[in-house]
Amino acid sequence: MGYVPSEIAMHLDLNNSVWGQFKTPSIRNLEGRSEFMHNGVYKNLRDVLGYYNTLADAQVVHHHQNALLAPLNFKEDQLEDLEAFLRIFTRRRD
Repeated sequence: MGYVPSEIAMHLDLNNSVWGQFKTPSIRNLEGRSEFMHNGVYKNLRDVLGYYNTLADAQVVHHHQNALLAPLNFKEDQLEDLEAFLRIFTRRRD
């Protein structure tokens, strides 16, 4: 059976004992992906960058005393530049 985001997400989101135990994926070949984050909640790179830019809907982790992330607060042109940079790491198949 393949990867089922909703089942894995349910376990990770509700079980604080596994915090930080999943592998961070590579930034290579981002354009070929259809799901981002551990639960597949974002369908494209732009949505991921939007999340990190504002941290809207970020999950509050109660077992950490300090905030783990801070919003990027990039302007639109900065987000576009970051997205273009990240897409450099996609191998072109000509």
